[in-house]
Amino acid sequence: RILEQACSSTYRQCPLTHGKWTYQVDLNKMKQTNVATGKSRDIVRQPPFGSVQTPGVHPVAQPVASAQASPTQPEVLDKESRLPATVLVHIEGLAKHINAAHGKLTDLLRSCIVEHPVKVPVAMTEALKSKLAKIGRRNDVELEWKQSSTVSMAAQFSNARAPRAGGTVTVRGVRRKVDKCVREVQEVILERTVEASSNETELPVEWEAQVDDLELKQVMPGSAEWLQVDGMLHTTLPNAHLHKLERIQNKWLWERYALSRDRLKKKNRTTNVNERLLFHGTRQTEPKQVYKCEEGFDMRFSADGMWGRGNYFAENASYSHNYAHQLGAGQKAMFLAKVMTGDSCQMPADSKLRLPPVKHQDGSDVLGDVRYDTVNGVTGGSRVFIVYSNDKAYPFYLLTYTSP
Repeated sequence: RILEQACSSTYRQCPLTHGKWTYQVDLNKMKQTNVATGKSRDIVRQPPFGSVQTPGVHPVAQPVASAQASPTQPEVLDKESRLPATVLVHIEGLAKHINAAHGKLTDLLRSCIVEHPVKVPVAMTEALKSKLAKIGRRNDVELEWKQSSTVSMAAQFSNARAPRAGGTVTVRGVRRKVDKCVREVQEVILERTVEASSNETELPVEWEAQVDDLELKQVMPGSAEWLQVDGMLHTTLPNAHLHKLERIQNKWLWERYALSRDRLKKKNRTTNVNERLLFHGTRQTEPKQVYKCEEGFDMRFSADGMWGRGNYFAENASYSHNYAHQLGAGQKAMFLAKVMTGDSCQMPADSKLRLPPVKHQDGSDVLGDVRYDTVNGVTGGSRVFIVYSNDKAYPFYLLTYTSP
């Protein structure tokens, strides 16, 4: 009782009488001094005696790792770097105060272990997982990945590709370490997001949302697209009737075409690649062998024409009508393609051509002898453009029509 009084006093000092002796107890210095003799001895703290059997304190909710991750189950990114299952704190002191100290320490430890979710808007690749796991190890925290199981309505109906497999990374550990780790994780994710955005091919504004890499979309009669194509068809085929117009959405071919467009811009040091909508007929070749092929228009199967072997595209539908694919019942099919004509060379017919002619040979360009991008000339009442590489043209529309 006297010691408890000393502990609760302001100066933690009090007199203590034992038999004929009087002592001065100083709990600050942990000394007991005989008032009569002036002799001092140390006060030694001993573990408490009594019925209290709880020397340990355990913090809250420890993480649970799942063997395999799924869209609804979290995945610990680094299974070798785990938070301790429990933290043992030994409490010494007077029995009366142990329970109070136990509660306060429990609250304190709970406040030390925190979780911080970080949203990830890009796909969680193995490379990204490995990078984040290293950050977790370096900061002595645990990172847990959970993939998003839902796709926003905006993503479903946007012109973007298939929705990204985003999700959330939860950083768990001691507060000060978590705060530092979160900053590093956010920097990596931002860097990856910017990289993904810059590498992502911009799809045509006309395209609709799609599930598969290749889909044919029906263009509605009377729409702006329909009226544009129908007008181009009737310019030189006034008696034609457009029965069906399909937009070809082939991601593989479009990415290839877009890459070639970027390269052409760099080559010519311009942003204008002179992209045109031009007609193309396939004769005996079924159109699906073009839009389902990884090459698209393939000049290797072309016969030698007036300007050599290449892919021929016409400004006038009347020219390509002569090469249209027969479908039966009087219907025909031909393509309206996007073609990068670039710096085109107008020249007379030359059936020996295999490449466009060289523009200049003065060695002033880093590429050496620079050639024109395409060749063009007039035949059959139409200007035609000849492309000598497959990736400079994309089959954008497939027309099904009749014309007397």
